[in-house]
Amino acid sequence: MRRSACLSAVHGRLPGGWAALCTLLALLGLGSGAARAQGAPADPLLEQGRSLYESGIAADGQALRWHMPGSSSPQTGALPCAGCHGRSGYGKAEGGVVFPAIAAPVLFEPGAQHVGGAGANPGILRPLSRSAYDDGLLVRALVSGLDPDGRSLRTPMPRYELEAGQGRALTAYLRSLGRSAVPGWTPRGLVLAVVLTPGATPARQQALWQVLQAWAARRPDAHQPWLLRRWALQGPPAGWPAQLAAFEAAEPAYALLSGAGGSDWAAVDDFCQARRLPCVLPSLESAPPSPQGPYGLYFHGGLDSDARAVAEAAAGAPLQHRWGDAAGQAAANSVRARLRTSSPGPAGASGAGALAPGDDALADSAGDAAAALAGAGPGSTLVLWLRAGPLRAVLEQTQALAAAGGGPARLWLSATLADPADVALPAAWQGRVSWFGVHDPQAARRSWLALRPWLQQAGLASDELRTRGDAYAAAALFSAALWQLQRQAQQGLGGPVAAERLVEVLEQQPWPENDAASPYYTTLQLGPGRHQAVARSRLWPARGSPAATPLP
Repeated sequence: MRRSACLSAVHGRLPGGWAALCTLLALLGLGSGAARAQGAPADPLLEQGRSLYESGIAADGQALRWHMPGSSSPQTGALPCAGCHGRSGYGKAEGGVVFPAIAAPVLFEPGAQHVGGAGANPGILRPLSRSAYDDGLLVRALVSGLDPDGRSLRTPMPRYELEAGQGRALTAYLRSLGRSAVPGWTPRGLVLAVVLTPGATPARQQALWQVLQAWAARRPDAHQPWLLRRWALQGPPAGWPAQLAAFEAAEPAYALLSGAGGSDWAAVDDFCQARRLPCVLPSLESAPPSPQGPYGLYFHGGLDSDARAVAEAAAGAPLQHRWGDAAGQAAANSVRARLRTSSPGPAGASGAGALAPGDDALADSAGDAAAALAGAGPGSTLVLWLRAGPLRAVLEQTQALAAAGGGPARLWLSATLADPADVALPAAWQGRVSWFGVHDPQAARRSWLALRPWLQQAGLASDELRTRGDAYAAAALFSAALWQLQRQAQQGLGGPVAAERLVEVLEQQPWPENDAASPYYTTLQLGPGRHQAVARSRLWPARGSPAATPLP
C-alpha cells in the first residue's frame, strides 16, 4: 500500500474506520499487495531468531536455558517468547497477568507512545511507559531482566542464558516482528479467499458461497469491505498446492474464510501452515489429522473424530462395517486400526480388537448394504458409513426385515456423511439405530430456527443447511475477530493486523451468542492450542431424537 493512498483515505475517499486502519498501516510501512512469506525467513539469522522466539530452540536443537528471578537454578524446558507474548508479538492477558507487546513498532520506540489513552489498563502502564530499547538494551533485558531505564522486569519474565550469536539472532528477528507486509489489506477492502475442493458437491459449494456473499453485503460494520475471492481447486489433491500458489500469486489473500471440502483437506492445511495463511473454519467432512499447525482453525475432526468415538463405544466387541465411498472406507479403516492398537488380537477372532467376518466388504450399492443387514447376526453391531441417499434406500429396502426382528442388534449410522435431518428412519429400525458424529440434533433444530429468518431475508434457499450454517458461523466469528483487531489498532498498539495476530484473537474470541452461529453443535470453543471447536464425536439413540423427524 502506498503512503499516499492511505493518507488520501483520511480525507474522505474511504469510510472512516477502514481509512484509519489504512493510515496506521501506511505509517508503519506495511504493504497491501506484497506476496506472503514462504515460511521461514530467507536470512539465516532471522530464521534462527524466529526459531528462538517461537519455540525456544537454538540452532543446535537444544532448548535455551533460563531461570526465574530469585532463583539460580537453570531450567532447560523450552520457554519461548511466543508462549507469553504471542507469535504476533502483540502480547496477551492470561490468568490476570498482562504480557506486553514486544513487536518492533512497540519495542524499539518509547513506550509512552503506546499507552493507548487515559482509559488504559493500569497493568500495562509500566511496561509501556519506558524508554526505547536498542539491540544492547534488549539483550540485557533478556539476560539480566532490566528494562531500558534499569528497572527490574516483573515475574514471570525469565532470564535467559544467551550466547552472543543467539542474542544477535533474536534481536534481528524482533526488529522484523510486526513490520512485515500484510497481504490482502488494501484501500479497497480486505481480500479473503474461499477454497472449494472437488470433495464438496456443486450444491454445497454454491450454498456456502451464497451465504458468505450475503454476509459480506449485510455486515453491520460495512466500512470494512470484504473482497471475496473464489479459489476453486480441480483434480486430485496432489495438484492443489500449485493451484493455491497460482491463486495467491495473482492476488494475495489475508486469510481463507470458511471453504467447502470433503475428507481431503491436508494439502490445503499444509499450504496454509507453510505460508502462514489463516484457514478459518471450513465446512469439511474431516479436518487434517492432529496435531495441526497454528494457522488452521476447524469446527471438528469429522470422520477421524467419529472413528475414535466408534472404537471407544465398541468396548472391544467386534464390529462389521459397510461404506459407500473412499471417505467411509478410510473412517472404517481408522476404527479397525484403533481397535487393533488398543487390544491386538488375531484377525477374525472373537473378542476385543477382533475383526468381524465381512468387515472388508464395500457397500458400492444399496443392495450390498441391505444384504449385510440381512446377514448380520442377532447380537452383532453393523456400522454404515453411507451418505443420505444410499442410506435411505437401504433402510427402505429392509423395513420388513427389521419388523420381523431380523438384522443386527445395533445399527450405527454416520451423522457426518448423512445428515439425520435428511433421513427419516422407519419405525421398525428406530429402537436399534444410533447416530454418531459431532453434530447434535437438538442444536441442529435450534440453529435451523435461528438461521431460517436470516436466509429468508437474504433471499437464500433453505437447502444444504449444514453447509450454510457452517458458513454463517465462520463469518460471524471472523467478523467479531476483525472488530477486535480494529479496536486494538485504534488503541495505539501499532496496527496488529498480521496473520499471527488474527489467529491469536480468534483463539481467545468468545463464540457469538447466537444459535445461528453455533450450527448443529452443542458447544463451540477455540483456544490456544485448541484448533478444533468441537472436542469429540459421540453416539446418541435415534428413538425420540429430533433427528428422526425432518425439520420443517
